[in-house]
Amino acid sequence: MKAPRAYCLSKSERLHATKIIETLLSDGNVFFNYPFKVYFCIKKELVSSADSVCRFALVVPKRSFKRAVHRNLLKRRIREAYRKNKSLIYDTLQKQVLSLDFLVRYVSVEQLSYAAIDQAMQQTLRKLGELLAQGYAISLPAAD
Repeated sequence: MKAPRAYCLSKSERLHATKIIETLLSDGNVFFNYPFKVYFCIKKELVSSADSVCRFALVVPKRSFKRAVHRNLLKRRIREAYRKNKSLIYDTLQKQVLSLDFLVRYVSVEQLSYAAIDQAMQQTLRKLGELLAQGYAISLPAAD
C-alpha cells in the first residue's frame, strides 16, 4: 500500500538554491524555538503547479557536531518530523494563496531524541502558521 501523497517530501519541497538560501539568511525574518532557529520568508504570489507552496531547508552545524554520522542522524530526525507535521501550515498557505520558504537551523549542542525533535517541530510549525494567519511580513515579488 502506498503512503498518502500528503506525507511525502518531494524534491520540489526542498530548498536547495544557494542564492535563495543566502537571501533568506540575510533578508529573511527570524524566530527562535528551541532547539531550532527558523529563517523564513512569506511571499504573496501565485505558485505554479510545478513548484511547491512551501520549501524547506535544514542546517545542522559542523561546529556543534563534528562527526557526520551524528549530523546526518539529526537531519533525518528533523526531516521526518517536518514530513509528518507539515500539514499544520499547508492548509493556511493554500487558503491565503501564499508561498513560504524557510530554513531550520539546529542550535542545540546536544543530540535530542526523536520525540523531543518532533514536539519542537510541531511547535515551530504552529508558530509559522500563526504568523501566516496574521499576515506577518509578507514580501511582494519584485516587478521587473
